[in-house]
Amino acid sequence: MGGTRAWFAVASFENPLKAPARATTNLFRADLMCADLTGADLTEVDLSGADLSGAILSGATLSGADLSTASLTQEELQPATGDENARLPAELNPPANWGVKTDEQAKEDWAHSRTSENLPSTYSNRK
Repeated sequence: MGGTRAWFAVASFENPLKAPARATTNLFRADLMCADLTGADLTEVDLSGADLSGAILSGATLSGADLSTASLTQEELQPATGDENARLPAELNPPANWGVKTDEQAKEDWAHSRTSENLPSTYSNRK
């Protein structure tokens, strides 16, 4: 059973101050395989169950989008932008350019902040 087939026309603006139109459509289970979504604003769009395999996401904004059960790879996700509110499939991590830390990175940062080299000198110089 195939998903919903969606076709997009991504607007190109001559005025760089204008933001692209935000998609307001529910794209649950959409067939976006090999779709060119370059620069698409998919902020807070429900893409759960969508097939994004082979899709071009260069410059696409996925902030707050639900990709929790979408079909895509880490490599396909890499050129997109997003934030900590985007819900990704369990096997994918937010790309480094998103500035979002994984649980493991947050634990490492916490452990590093507790080392003696980060304590005030009055504590680290105790004998």
